[in-house]
Amino acid sequence: MIITEDQVRWEYICERESDIDPYKDLADCMTKEEIKAKIVKPSYTNPWKWGDVEVKGTYRGLLTSSEYLGACSYKNQKDFITNSGYCDDMKATVLNSLNSQLQTLLV
Repeated sequence: MIITEDQVRWEYICERESDIDPYKDLADCMTKEEIKAKIVKPSYTNPWKWGDVEVKGTYRGLLTSSEYLGACSYKNQKDFITNSGYCDDMKATVLNSLNSQLQTLLV
């Protein structure tokens, strides 16, 4: 038995990043003024502007696995899912973990 992507309940959780300094991390590609306007101020109302993302998959309410990505900056959840380039890889890792857990239970 193999768990497929459509059998998993997916959650995309973003929490505001607090221990990473965007001024330091983005200094090579943005000015301080751009970082403040585009990242820091909006992140207080929208954690997707500067946060840690968790992709969590749950199978039948019994098996759960998560994958994390830090220091993220996206417009919103949809932007992360469709444009990040990371979401599909994170979901694949979670799905592999869920399948490993299931195989362990079936042995």
